[in-house]
Amino acid sequence: MENLKTKSIILLAGLVTGIFLGWIVNGWWSGNRIAKLEKDHAETVLKAEQNARKKEQAMQAEHDALAKKYEKEKKDAQAEINNLRNRIRTGAMRLSVPTRGGTVPENTGAWTGKTRAELDPKTADDLVAIAADGDEAIRELNLCIDQYQAIERIQKQ
Repeated sequence: MENLKTKSIILLAGLVTGIFLGWIVNGWWSGNRIAKLEKDHAETVLKAEQNARKKEQAMQAEHDALAKKYEKEKKDAQAEINNLRNRIRTGAMRLSVPTRGGTVPENTGAWTGKTRAELDPKTADDLVAIAADGDEAIRELNLCIDQYQAIERIQKQ
């Protein structure tokens, strides 16, 4: 009986030792696996952050270039509009519209049947302002389209 007790104790001690060693080995193996997964995850996150940073820098550079181009176009257009308004105010340029009817010129031999009415400077200036507002809106929409296309192009990279 004592021999059976001793064998049972040895078997139980071996079983406990095996379980303990298995738990330690499994912990070591799981720890290594977790450490490798953490390392792989950290590398993936780092690569994603670097890629996002590159795209963000490219988008910012593209935005800055487009904003500079837009501001130049806006400044050039404003200068052109101011020049046009000055020419209208000083009388160097007159705006007219075709009309029907009206007076017949004295030289009826050269008359084409078309007459024109000259616009007063205030009305001409108002028309220039309307056209300038429309041109500005078009420039802004073109800027939006250019920015959208730039973002699309950078996202595909």
